[in-house]
Amino acid sequence: MRIRRTLAVMAPCALLTFGCGDDTSSDSSAGVDISAFDSDKTDLGKRAKLIDNIGLNSVIEGHFDPAVRTYGYLIEAKKGARLEISLEAFAGEDARGVEAGEPLDTVVALYGPYEGAKKPGALIVEHDDNGDSLTPAPIDFEVEADGKYLIAFTSYDDTGTGKYTVKVGCDGTDFQCQRPAFEKPCEAGKLYVQGGRIDEDTTWDTCEVIILEPTVVAEGKILTISPGVEVKGNYLSTNGNNFGTVTLTAPTIQAAGTAEHPIAFTAFTDRGWGGLVLSGESSTLDNVYIEKANVALTLRNNASATVSNSIIQGDFEVNGSSTMGQAGIRTGADVNANFIRAEVKGFQIGIDAQNAEHLVVEDSIIHGNNSGVRVTGQNRTNGCGTARAPQVWRDPKFIHTDIYENQMGVEIHGSDVLIQIEKSNIIHNTGFALDVQGSMLNEESYVRDSNIFGNNSATPETNTTQIRSFHRSGRIDISDNYWRFISDPQLSASWQRSCNGQVDFSGFHPEKVSDAGPRKENVKEDIWTATVAETFSEGE
Repeated sequence: MRIRRTLAVMAPCALLTFGCGDDTSSDSSAGVDISAFDSDKTDLGKRAKLIDNIGLNSVIEGHFDPAVRTYGYLIEAKKGARLEISLEAFAGEDARGVEAGEPLDTVVALYGPYEGAKKPGALIVEHDDNGDSLTPAPIDFEVEADGKYLIAFTSYDDTGTGKYTVKVGCDGTDFQCQRPAFEKPCEAGKLYVQGGRIDEDTTWDTCEVIILEPTVVAEGKILTISPGVEVKGNYLSTNGNNFGTVTLTAPTIQAAGTAEHPIAFTAFTDRGWGGLVLSGESSTLDNVYIEKANVALTLRNNASATVSNSIIQGDFEVNGSSTMGQAGIRTGADVNANFIRAEVKGFQIGIDAQNAEHLVVEDSIIHGNNSGVRVTGQNRTNGCGTARAPQVWRDPKFIHTDIYENQMGVEIHGSDVLIQIEKSNIIHNTGFALDVQGSMLNEESYVRDSNIFGNNSATPETNTTQIRSFHRSGRIDISDNYWRFISDPQLSASWQRSCNGQVDFSGFHPEKVSDAGPRKENVKEDIWTATVAETFSEGE
């Protein structure tokens, strides 16, 4: 319902938001007739003064210029992103007919794809009043094509030098909410891969590669992927599951993207795909996105790889319902893998290490999974039994890593594990921070210089067990951590030795470990979606 639609004419026309050319009233007592404006308001896009380019998930606070009638901001958005755009506006001290600080009667519109001032694109949606409020309802829009889009807005009132706030939110995967690159270093066009087998060293430098069916690169051959390329897995399924059977399997992949032009592995349709499988040695993935996959990255037995500056995301919507993949990273026996400055989120299991011999996670973020990390070794025993001595120690090591807001933090299943965690944050997981389900640990296992609290409880303020271990032989050192509770018996309640295995404790941090978690100077800015510091409340 419109409440105000007239402008007082007591002020010179230069002070009016619409300008003199829009005044049609001949009777000052009646105010300004805005019927002409109402009839052509869908032309806001051509009349908008472009103020700035703004990013997604941003808030712009600006001041009105009484000489400007219509304002415009450009955003760049990728296909599949869902945008929510809202506008609030308030009158200034010098506004005429509206008290200072009162909401202004405004209208906001979205145009696109944008080509220029004279070609702002088609009107996509326009919102005026929101019920009894003068503030227009937020614009909710799903992007159908990569491009630039124009947000245009104006006021039916004299704004004076008032204030406005424009908020642009993005809902979708991190890749969908990334600003699109219109000038890519790859070759424009599409490459369809069909036939299921690649027998030679191959380079993909076409910007869009569509894998139509499960594809395997022959043993000993290398697949190289150029910066800016998007590899899209088709959906093929006989049982109607959300991910289908299409995977890309290669002994070695060299996929070195850049911060400006990352490489993406994603789905070709609205459903998901199978994922990426590495079967050989020395694969490198840098500045990549892997999303919408059942198992995003599988390292088969004896494979080795380094993944850096990358986002691996499993949760997305299928037909309006949310779904999540089985695992972000799954490793087979005797795998050697390093994950540096990576983010893994939205999976049933974030990192699923099955008999991996060497696994290092550094400067990384693992959150929003059912199980953050699950390490499955050998010789697992139930309760406090005696395990056989291992032939190989399984080695998950976490350095400067955040493991938070998962249902479980780190789970150890097996009696042949060397677990080392340092300078990390393991907080606010629904289950234990660390749960060792195995009767033997390597003597050099430790958790130290880390923040460990708020786990294993629906109310983080409650003092509950943070670390539980069923080891009977071997040891784990848990010295020099911050537990939040720092006095006995509260402090000793933070860990549980179900089988009376050796636990070394020689002190604690009375205050939070300030340099725990990813070193921000080493973490790619656009993957830093949430800092654990923000989850620390004043009382913690």
